[in-house]
Amino acid sequence: MNSDPAPFFNGLSLQPVDALKNISSLIEAGCLLTASTSTEHEEIGDIIIWLARDYANAAHAYALEVAK
Repeated sequence: MNSDPAPFFNGLSLQPVDALKNISSLIEAGCLLTASTSTEHEEIGDIIIWLARDYANAAHAYALEVAK
């Protein structure tokens, strides 16, 4: 049994299949919010898109590490 802790980024799985689905969902939510006429919703959408970007970078780094 592997005793290594499951890989996470801010509570989100870094396993490739999970990460791809989660990133897709984050981008979708972020785009929806940025299309809002509410400034607050637009700002939240931007933050979600930035989170998706950082999450994608972390998932990429994890995948490269696992591939070694």
